Amino acid sequence: MTSKFKRITKMNKLSIAIAAVGLMLTTSVSAQMTKKPANARGVKTQVLEEKDKTVLYGSMTSSMQNGRELVKIQFSDMVQRISPDKAAAKTCLDFENHRFSDSGEALNVLSSHGWHVEQVWTTEDRTGTVVNYLISLEVEKLLPVYPWRDKAGAGNGAAGKDAGGKGAGKAPVKSR
Repeated sequence: MTSKFKRITKMNKLSIAIAAVGLMLTTSVSAQMTKKPANARGVKTQVLEEKDKTVLYGSMTSSMQNGRELVKIQFSDMVQRISPDKAAAKTCLDFENHRFSDSGEALNVLSSHGWHVEQVWTTEDRTGTVVNYLISLEVEKLLPVYPWRDKAGAGNGAAGKDAGGKGAGKAPVKSR
């Protein structure tokens, strides 16, 4: 009975070994079948985010004075600091300093440089009716500005340097 038992034990060991190898092969084959080509487990989705353009704003006024139309274009002093495009900032200064013959000419010149009219309203003053225009220009990027730091930091020594305000980093002037 011992020889028969030894044969059965050898056969059981052999069967167990074959079964284990077969089980390992089937699990690896089934795992590979679930994978997609190039070992990708799904479709790659790329999300493109559209970034809103930044906008510069200004104002234009038109009024009659002594029978002539007076057109003024104004921008904040801040435009020179926040616009990384110095050509656009220079153009804003040129618009402010130029004397336009009428509002039509001013609007056409502004439009040719990419400016848009956002809003128009009229007001009355002592000289008559004033037409106000809110104008804007889309730009790629503007530098961040912190006007509250400029006011708080002006003339505060080291705090003024950190705030980046007017006079930041300049030595104080002593009066005699």
